[in-house]
Amino acid sequence: MIYYYDDLEFEQERQFDLYVLRKYLAKYYGLDKALALIRTNAKNIDGLAKALGKKDIGFFCLYFLRELFVPSSENTSRALSKVHYDVFEELNKMFITEKDSRHKEEFILPRGTGKSTIVNTSVACYSHCYGISTYTVVVAKTEDLQHQFIAEVRKCLEFKKVRECFGNLINTKKRVVNKEELELDNDTKVQSFTWNGQIRGTKYNSKRPNIIICDDILKMDDILNDNAKEKCVTKYYTEILPAGDKARVLNGVKQGIDTKFIVIGTPLASDDFINTIREDSSFEVFHRSVCEFDVDDYFTKNKYWQKYREILFNNKNKDRLKDAENYYYKYIDKMKFPTLWEGKYIPFELANDYFTKRLAFMQELMCDCQNVGDIWITYQDKISPKELNEIRFEKTVLTIDQGASKTSRSDFTAFTVLGKSNGFYYVREGKLKKFDSKTEFDLYITEIVNLLKAWKDITHVFLEKNVYKGIDATRLEERIREDRELRSRRIKVETPYSTQNKEQRISTITDKINSGQIKFNELNEEYNKQVFSYRGEKFTPHDDGIDSLEMAVNNIDQIQTRTILHIGSFNDLYR
Repeated sequence: MIYYYDDLEFEQERQFDLYVLRKYLAKYYGLDKALALIRTNAKNIDGLAKALGKKDIGFFCLYFLRELFVPSSENTSRALSKVHYDVFEELNKMFITEKDSRHKEEFILPRGTGKSTIVNTSVACYSHCYGISTYTVVVAKTEDLQHQFIAEVRKCLEFKKVRECFGNLINTKKRVVNKEELELDNDTKVQSFTWNGQIRGTKYNSKRPNIIICDDILKMDDILNDNAKEKCVTKYYTEILPAGDKARVLNGVKQGIDTKFIVIGTPLASDDFINTIREDSSFEVFHRSVCEFDVDDYFTKNKYWQKYREILFNNKNKDRLKDAENYYYKYIDKMKFPTLWEGKYIPFELANDYFTKRLAFMQELMCDCQNVGDIWITYQDKISPKELNEIRFEKTVLTIDQGASKTSRSDFTAFTVLGKSNGFYYVREGKLKKFDSKTEFDLYITEIVNLLKAWKDITHVFLEKNVYKGIDATRLEERIREDRELRSRRIKVETPYSTQNKEQRISTITDKINSGQIKFNELNEEYNKQVFSYRGEKFTPHDDGIDSLEMAVNNIDQIQTRTILHIGSFNDLYR
């Protein structure tokens, strides 16, 4: 057998043993002491390696799990990349150097990096070989992945070096060994559950898990709507986290470790479970993308990649894929770019994914936590209040998209004062606020009244019916009748109904935004930012602003009103 490591070839196993042992001993003790240790322990190299393995998870994997982590003439493994060694260092902090202070970490990594193997398998094998964990639980997305994890850990624990140094840990005659559980002969246990399973209260030998890993548990069903997203988050915080425990302290001495929580995955939506954990300050976050640069900017501005795209999309050419590849290799010096794992990710293959399936590329390979959806808005034309104040508006309307509560994750109530002049639409005022629908209904109505008084040429108010079911329209009409100033303006309050879904409706105004036909008040920064960040219904945490804007644009042309010269509103609002 030949081992391939550090661009070297090792034809004898002992050569590889000594090379990797010297490399990692030198990491901790310097080269001279490393060589001295090897000489002193020449008759017990595996014993020295066992002691070093407890100190470094990366070394443990390379030495004891080499069949999995080191390329050889008898396996299909690739050489590890820098990102994998970075992951090992994170795990070292969690289980060795900072074990008493680092208890939670999330790993956000691209598809294809072997994240389940590099984290799950290495942690399970390391912690159970050394007895660091009595009970480890891994939560998988599906039953197949659940079984696959247990099978891989079992295979690794039966590797030759593991058996030679740690004994025969697998005992099918006396221990529970099946597709879901792996009870080892050192009185420890590895178990896997599916996400839909129940881990609350799970124990082994009366002990709660020392390690709980959630491995890529999200499915598309988990991001279909806000309820699905919230259900996922709630399950983790109310069921998974409480399944852990603190280490016991006896006579001031800590026995064992606090439960370690690891989350692995890629984001499917900007406010999904993965991104919620990412924002949790109690978690460390290790986040890498397949390319560490702005891919949108790079691919759209590089003339060689634009030519490549032209070849790729030439449907009249049946050999377009091969021709595009040939073009890449012809100009490789102009087109090659660094990737997270050079031996795995090929630039032209990544480009194919980007150009043909950008959404999946951003989700699965860039692990983009903010821009995973398609780009809808590419340009916003913003003008000053002074410029707006000089325009003669033909029509002005107020539209409101309501939110139901005031929590950090809840929707906003979006107000859009839209004027139209000479074929252009002007967001004269775009505003986002939060009201609790049960306790702050009157505040919400008062906010509308104040806007009507500030913008004296508003003739129509359009309200969504989702939250208040038209009750707010009735109450607003009452307030208008009760107000001497407002009742004289004959303001119409309407609750329009649309048969189109949200994305269909919003798609009717995106060209108007991108072309500059819709212009925005430069002072409304929060509103403008929310509109600009729209990435589609599934991938936008808050789309209230663009919802309100769409309602305004698509209703203002339907009304008939006299032209009114707007004077003074900006002086009142921005003085």
